[in-house]
Amino acid sequence: YSLNTSRLAWSNLATRFAAQSRSRISHLKRQLQSLQQGNKTCTEYLNQAKSWADELSAVGKPVDDDDLISYIINGINPTF
Repeated sequence: YSLNTSRLAWSNLATRFAAQSRSRISHLKRQLQSLQQGNKTCTEYLNQAKSWADELSAVGKPVDDDDLISYIINGINPTF
C-alpha cells in the first residue's frame, strides 16, 4: 500500500475503520432506542438491551443508566 512506516500503516487503518465504527455506534444507539420486547421473554429482552449497551461501552460510548432504563421501560410489553 506504499506506506513506508508502521505509523502510517496504523493511521491508514484507523482512518479506514473509523467510518465503520461511527456507523456501528449509530446503529447500536438506534437499535437500543427502538428496542421492543415483542414476543421475547423478559430475560431475552433484557439480555438484548444489555448486550447493545455493553457493545457501546466497549467502544467508548457508554449509555447512561437513566437512559438505558428509559429505553427498556419504553419497549417492554404493556402487560408488565
